[in-house]
Amino acid sequence: MLAALGAATLAPDTALADPARVPFAKAFKYLDMYYALPAQLKSKWYLMFVVKRGDRPAPEVRPTLVLADGARTPLQIDAAGEVLNAPSSATLRGSGYVEIDPSARLISEIRPTIAPATRLDALALEQALAQVSAAVAHIAGAFGALAPRLDVALFPDAGSGQAITGDGRAWTLPMASVRALGAVPYFQPTGHDGVRTLELARAPSRILLAVKPRS
Repeated sequence: MLAALGAATLAPDTALADPARVPFAKAFKYLDMYYALPAQLKSKWYLMFVVKRGDRPAPEVRPTLVLADGARTPLQIDAAGEVLNAPSSATLRGSGYVEIDPSARLISEIRPTIAPATRLDALALEQALAQVSAAVAHIAGAFGALAPRLDVALFPDAGSGQAITGDGRAWTLPMASVRALGAVPYFQPTGHDGVRTLELARAPSRILLAVKPRS
């Protein structure tokens, strides 16, 4: 479920079975759950899929969607390895597969709709995290209390940062060492009421919503 994805952001993906021909459900993990959510539970965040070899983006890899009738659609991959044309809900329901280099894999990330920048709206990030949590509860139903809590925003490649309250007070964002990301600053809204703005040393390469990493 989506909470497991947030935890997986901090750990390597498991290897896919038969990686040369990967069924849609395995190649695009959680995407069917995302599509099934009502609009009010996914307006502030989205799933992004990235092609990687090991821990590094692999934009040179060119996976292809193969439908049950044999029709083929190359995935569009940008310079960061991000998939620009993930399959639709209707395509996912089919019995097709993804052809992909056996040394590569598709990994999924939860990202807020907020654009990366050196100054970020802390309240907007808090709202995105709250909406993801609501989505997890919606999917999990009675088992929602057992799911890992997605309660932090990670800022890869930002270097460092600080949180600033409405009255001008500031404190340094904590750092964590995260596999595939290195040392990253992160923000956890819980327990930090009054924070309005985050200032980062550099604009992050992206913003990830995840479970709290070990500092």
